[in-house]
Amino acid sequence: MSQEKSKMSVSRQIRYFRKTRDNWKQNAAKKQLKIREYEQTIRSLKISRNNWKTRAKEAEKRVKELEKKLEKQEEKKSKISDSSSSEIVGKNLAQVKGHHYKVQTIQVSVQQVLEAGNSNPWSCQNYENSFFFASR
Repeated sequence: MSQEKSKMSVSRQIRYFRKTRDNWKQNAAKKQLKIREYEQTIRSLKISRNNWKTRAKEAEKRVKELEKKLEKQEEKKSKISDSSSSEIVGKNLAQVKGHHYKVQTIQVSVQQVLEAGNSNPWSCQNYENSFFFASR
């Protein structure tokens, strides 16, 4: 507003310009506060994201290591079970001298202890009626 075209008095123009300047300053200050808050939020989110990213990468490495260990154990288990168990079950169905149970029953008990951690002495007493032996 130039004074030549304005019909307002000079004192009124000064008050008007001061008021608009003060409003502009307040709005600029509010925007600057919001910008600072957003920057802090972004900073904390970046830190959090980086922490989660490192944790996820470590977990992936751990999973891969455990999968490798599991594969090695399964290979060992399959080698042991393939070679020894099929030979014993097929050939020795008789009772072992000095033992109450047959070789097959003892073998199943040992397999349960090795594979499932089951050491119940009564787990194989009625093996003839079980599904495990019927399917072989």
